[in-house]
Amino acid sequence: MKKKIIISLLCAAVLMGSMPVSFAAEPTVAESSVQTDAEILSGVISSVKAKITVPEELSEFSSSSYEYGDKLSYELRWTDKSGEKSISVTADSKGNIISYRDRSRERSDYNAVFTKAEALTQAKAFLAQIATDKTASLVYSAENSAGYINSGYSIFFNRIDEEGIPLNGNTASVTVQKNDNGEYFIANANITWDEDATIDKSSNMISADEIGEYFKTALPMQLHYRKAYSWAYDSGSREEVLLEYHFPDGISYINAQTGEILEEDLDDRVAGENASASVSGGSGGSSADKESSSLTREELAEVEAVANLIPAETLADTLKSTEEFAIPKEAELESQYVIKNEDGTYSRSITLEASEDDTENNKRYSATFDAETGELLTYYASRLSYSDEEYTADQYDTACRTAAAFVGSFVPEKYAQCEPMEFGEYNERQQFLSGTATRLIDGVPYDSNYISVAADIKTGVITQFSIDWDKDISALPEVSEAVSMEEAYDTLLEAFPPELIYVKSAGKYTLSYVLPADTQYVSYNGVLTDYLGKEYNADRTVGNYTDISGHWAESAVNLLADYGMGFTGGQFLPDMLMTQSDFLRFAATAFYSTSYASSSEDELYDMFISSGVISEDEKDPSAEITREDAVTYIIRFAGLKNVAELEGIYVCGFADDDDISPERYGYCALAKGFGIVNGDNGYFYPQNTVSRAEAAVMLLNYINAKI
Repeated sequence: MKKKIIISLLCAAVLMGSMPVSFAAEPTVAESSVQTDAEILSGVISSVKAKITVPEELSEFSSSSYEYGDKLSYELRWTDKSGEKSISVTADSKGNIISYRDRSRERSDYNAVFTKAEALTQAKAFLAQIATDKTASLVYSAENSAGYINSGYSIFFNRIDEEGIPLNGNTASVTVQKNDNGEYFIANANITWDEDATIDKSSNMISADEIGEYFKTALPMQLHYRKAYSWAYDSGSREEVLLEYHFPDGISYINAQTGEILEEDLDDRVAGENASASVSGGSGGSSADKESSSLTREELAEVEAVANLIPAETLADTLKSTEEFAIPKEAELESQYVIKNEDGTYSRSITLEASEDDTENNKRYSATFDAETGELLTYYASRLSYSDEEYTADQYDTACRTAAAFVGSFVPEKYAQCEPMEFGEYNERQQFLSGTATRLIDGVPYDSNYISVAADIKTGVITQFSIDWDKDISALPEVSEAVSMEEAYDTLLEAFPPELIYVKSAGKYTLSYVLPADTQYVSYNGVLTDYLGKEYNADRTVGNYTDISGHWAESAVNLLADYGMGFTGGQFLPDMLMTQSDFLRFAATAFYSTSYASSSEDELYDMFISSGVISEDEKDPSAEITREDAVTYIIRFAGLKNVAELEGIYVCGFADDDDISPERYGYCALAKGFGIVNGDNGYFYPQNTVSRAEAAVMLLNYINAKI
C-alpha cells in the first residue's frame, strides 16, 4: 500500500451561539459505512477529553493529522487567547493518547527538589488516567529514568509481555515536576505502543550460555584508532588518539532462534488505526454523537474547517492537468499536509509519485496550494538524472521565453506587477535554467515578494515554480514617506568617512577611496541600521581607554579589553559606581559575545530576562548594584542559579555573613568558593556598592577560575 501523510494545522474560529456541526456534504448511502476526516476528528477529541482536563482558559483549539500507511494520528492543541499557554495531545484515531504536553503553567515555578519515588507514584497515576488498558503491561525502567534539579524527573517504563520480556520500541515516559507548595505537575508524557503487536512464542531458542559465540560470529568487532576531541578553557581544543575496538556498523540484534543478525522494522512505530475504520466505543463516531458530544464551539469549528478545504485529490488533478509540468497521468498522490498561515489562510501541500518503471519523466512532484482557493503557490519536480548534452545560446533563449510566457499566462495579474523576469547567464553545459521576477510597489522592488520559475532547457518543461506574495501590504511604509537618496547617503558618509587605499588594477596599484562601512543600510526615515534592521551603533570599539593609566585595576581592565570585554566610548570610568544595566552589559561581553558591548539596553534586557539572569521584577537599569548583586548575576550567567538557591547546604564563612540577604546567600558562597570574591580582612561587605574597577576584577577572577 502506498504510504500517505496528512498533516493539518487549523486554528480555531469562534462560532456565535450554540449550533450543530455542519459539513460540506452529507455522505451518500454507498459512502455511509466509511467515516469522513471530520467525523473521526470529532470522535478523537471526545475520547481525549474524557481522559485529560482542559482548563477553561484554554478556549482556542487547533488540530493536525498524520497518516502513515494505514496508521492515522491526530495532534490536538488547546491554547488561551494569547497563545502563550497550551496543552497538546497526540492520539490515534481511536483516541488512544500517544503524547501529552502541558504548557498551561509556568514550568519555572515547578523547580522544587523532591524524590524519584514521589515522581514514580505521580507518573503511574497519570498513565493510569490516560492509558488505563496499558498500565498492567508497563514496568518501571530505573536505568532510563533521570532527575534534573530545574526540571523535575523523567520517568520511563518499558512494555512487557506476560513473561516479563520487554517489547523493543514500546515505551512510556512521563515528566514530573513539583513546586514549593507541594503541588505536582505533569509537563510531558509519551507512549510508543504497537496496538497490533503479534508476539512469536516459539520456544526453540539458543540458550544464554551459547548466544555469546553467535554474537562473535555474526557481529564481530573491529580494532581501530580514533581521534577524540575535548575542550580545555586554558589551552583550547585538545586531541587524544584512542586505539579501540568497535562495531563499524553499530550494534545489531541477533535472532535468538537462528543466531543471525536480525533486520529491525522501523516504519511502524507510530500507534494508529486505519483512516477509514470506525471510531469505537465511547469515541463518538456518528453525526448524532457529534451533536450531543462535549465538543466546544471552537472544536466544532475545527471539525467544520477540516470538511471544507479543497481535497488533495482535486488539487492533484489540477497539477496533472497543467501541460507545462508534463506530469504522467499515472502519477499517484503520495502525501499531503495542511497548515494555517499567519495571515489566516490555509495551505495544502501534496506530493505525487510516478510509477516505478516510468524512467522518462521526473519521479516525484511536490506542490503547495491555497487550500481554500486552489491557487498554486509552489511546485517542484525532482530530477532523476543530469545530461552531458550541450545546449546552444538559441536553445537557452527559447527556454527563457517559454518560462517567462508560462508565468505570464499562469499568474498574469501578479506578473504584471513585477519587474521583467531575470535569468542567469548562458552556460552551454547548463541543463536547467531559473529566473525570478521581483514585485514592484510604487515602482520600488519588494525583494521578499517574487515569482520564480525553472525549466528544462531541452524540453521546455517547467520543473519549479513558486510565488511569495503578501496579500496585505497596507502596513508597509509608504514610499512617499522616505527621505531622499542624498539624505540617506549623507547619513552613511557621516558615520563612515571615506578612506584612501591603493587598489591593484590593470597590473598596478592605484590610489583609491574606500567607504569603511560596517553596515550599508539606512532606514527610510534616515536612521543607520544593521542587517536585521535595528539601529546601528557606530561606536563599537571596546578599550583604548584614556582614563585607566596608573589605576590599581589598570591591568585587569586592559586585559579584559584585549578580549573585547568592556565598554565602548574610549573611557572606562573605573571609580564610577556600577549600574545594573552597565554591569549586565559588561558581564555579557565576557559570558556571551563581545557584540553585546554595542547592543541596545532593550535588546540586552530581553536576552537577560529570557535566559534567567534577571527577572522582570528585578529589572532596574539605573540602580547602583551591591557586591552581593554582582556575584548573583555572575553565578546566574554561569548557569548555576538553581544550585545557588538550594537551601541549607551553604556556609560562606565571612565575618559579616549576617549582612548577606538570605536569598543571595548561596550565590555569595559559590562566588567565594570559586574565588570570584575573597573578602577584605574576612569581611565581604555584601551591601556595599560596586565600582566599575571592582566589577572588572570580579569578572577576571571568574575567568581565571575556569568554571
